[in-house]
Amino acid sequence: MANPNLVTVGNIKGQISSGRITGGQINALTCPSNHVLKINSMTFSAEDLTSNSTCSVRVRIRSSSQGTLVTMYDFVDVPSQTTFVAISSDTPLYLTEGIIIQLRKSGDNLNYTINYEDLY
Repeated sequence: MANPNLVTVGNIKGQISSGRITGGQINALTCPSNHVLKINSMTFSAEDLTSNSTCSVRVRIRSSSQGTLVTMYDFVDVPSQTTFVAISSDTPLYLTEGIIIQLRKSGDNLNYTINYEDLY
């Protein structure tokens, strides 16, 4: 597994990943080979007018389904028409090659947005 030296990084690109969690578990973001991803923020928003949603944020170490699963947040309630900030720029998260952020929800209409920097 490569882990680039951040002092010698040649490119830093601002990126965003967003979508809707529609079913069980999704892979929201995977760090590619020879990259480091600096996660600056991750937010969840519940659009439904009346129903609450619940979210879970998991980080899988290694790209295989057999990798170690670390749960950052598990079954956090997101009331209807609100936003939950899971990661902010005060406490960034660095992902190295093969690490995956997995998201899971219950309830309706839960959206996510991940703002990050791709360093390579």
